[in-house]
Amino acid sequence: MPTSYDDAYEHLKEAQAKFGELATHQGRPDRYACLRVGFYHLYQAANVAAMCHEASGNAVGGAQGGSFGRTRDEAATFLHASRNCHALLDQDDAALAASCRQWLERAKAFVERTRAQEARVTNLQYARMPEQQDPSIVCKDGRSWKR
Repeated sequence: MPTSYDDAYEHLKEAQAKFGELATHQGRPDRYACLRVGFYHLYQAANVAAMCHEASGNAVGGAQGGSFGRTRDEAATFLHASRNCHALLDQDDAALAASCRQWLERAKAFVERTRAQEARVTNLQYARMPEQQDPSIVCKDGRSWKR
């Protein structure tokens, strides 16, 4: 099944819902499970956005440190955060909620940045001379731009 940026936004919604459930859980194991699932959805949102970016053909130069490599590395930070989220449980409820909001905003910014980057590159690829955009426009000598 092909992935899209809509899938990434769905994962962000799931993460937000899981972070919202944290206040309802009292036991440390339940809170940890909820937090871990929330961070898993953050990683999935970033991963889906990175896959969409790479699949669009706009990601370049993975070995040279181009956008392909940077996108993958940034998506991996959410995976590392999910593995270390147990440290957040030692915070009080307000600090935990603030940390979750911060990570959620960071993931949302990543998804939106990769989507905007793809749109910008795509628009540049299709930005052509006016006569190339509309074949009914003719050149000064009366010929169509298509010869």
